[in-house]
Amino acid sequence: RREAIDAEVETLRARVAELESEGERLGAALAEVEGEIDEELASERAARAEIAATVDAALLDDYEGCRERARGMGAARLNGNTCQGCHLSIPSVEAERIRKSPPGTVAHCDNCGCILVP
Repeated sequence: RREAIDAEVETLRARVAELESEGERLGAALAEVEGEIDEELASERAARAEIAATVDAALLDDYEGCRERARGMGAARLNGNTCQGCHLSIPSVEAERIRKSPPGTVAHCDNCGCILVP
């Protein structure tokens, strides 16, 4: 009986060693991919900072506030009468007023608060 159990224990130990090896390999692959993501994120943050430096400070503050309230989305396209941030319709009169407003005018969605871009 003991020999059968010892053989099973050896089989399980070998399987544990295989799984530990696989875990180490996957951990290394994960660390490599995380490094790539961190590099890409740093690059995107630098590009964003470069562009943000060209934007009026008041507009940037408004955008950041909208982004915070709207869970990450500070500006959204106005497509027809629909805000692409919340996908809800705004009154057609309001949508037309936004489209006809002079360049530089900032309008917000009444539903989600995003800055609307016509």
